[in-house]
Amino acid sequence: HGTMLHGIAEEVLRIGFTDASTLSASDWEMVQNYCAYVKDYAGPDAHLYIEHSVTLEQYVTDMRGSIDALIVSDEAIHVIDLKTGMYGVSASDNPQLMAYALGATDEFDGWAKEIYVHIWQPGNVNHFHVSEEDLTRFSERLVASADIALTPNAPLNPSESACRFCKAAP
Repeated sequence: HGTMLHGIAEEVLRIGFTDASTLSASDWEMVQNYCAYVKDYAGPDAHLYIEHSVTLEQYVTDMRGSIDALIVSDEAIHVIDLKTGMYGVSASDNPQLMAYALGATDEFDGWAKEIYVHIWQPGNVNHFHVSEEDLTRFSERLVASADIALTPNAPLNPSESACRFCKAAP
């Protein structure tokens, strides 16, 4: 369901409309609200990238991701992630968003820009300012974690929060 909603939101942001006849009224309203949020940050002097692929190859081999909405202006970078699940997600120190911000900052020479990461989720819209120091520390943790994870017989450290979505959890 979430993948379908992402695709519809992508189409609305790219071309301005879509066939929403397969959506419930509440899902269509959610897509419209998300798109309005993104457009509010994409001013006339900014460039909006939808489903933009970023690479983190200079930190971790074969690491990349796709940003739902990326807004780049002369002053700022905004990484916006659409979440459709029922568990609230925070933008603050969110590793997925930090990775996206790191890739976007490298690609768009954003180290001198203000960097913001956003979660847009029904009933839970939040954003977080990322400092250059935050991003540098994250990149160091990312490299150190990848070095451990990519070793033979890497330790397995499942967490309760990560396991709650696993089909084998019961």
